[in-house]
Amino acid sequence: MAQRPGIQRQRIGPAIRRLRRMNGLTLDELSSQAGISASHLSRLERGQTLPSFQVLSDIAHVLGQDVDEFVRIESEVTTLDSDFAEFLDARSFPDDLQQELLSCSIELRRELFETFMKLLEESGQRGKKSSSEAEQSAGVA
Repeated sequence: MAQRPGIQRQRIGPAIRRLRRMNGLTLDELSSQAGISASHLSRLERGQTLPSFQVLSDIAHVLGQDVDEFVRIESEVTTLDSDFAEFLDARSFPDDLQQELLSCSIELRRELFETFMKLLEESGQRGKKSSSEAEQSAGVA
């Protein structure tokens, strides 16, 4: 599936939301401490807008994170999404289903991809075991 506008989601926002919740902060508390409006933070968390470096730095400071953590998350998820999209495309998943799967949360995308890979590995191993069992049976008979 070719990468289309809209498929590429902003990933920092969901990471901010997850870290905010892990720190036990409400939207209002984080926005107040970071010096931004709650509506702006809400749009950031939903991926509707990207934060400026200064806003990201202020949010990271309140959350006890380094800005590099957000860069790492972005890089990691970009790779995950590329690998997952390639996997789905290679197996001829319909474009609308690919789009829906690639719009899930980071955590769900990661779990789905890992589960698909495990199933693929297991089915390959079973196929190998079946072949070797068949060869043994043929040799014994």
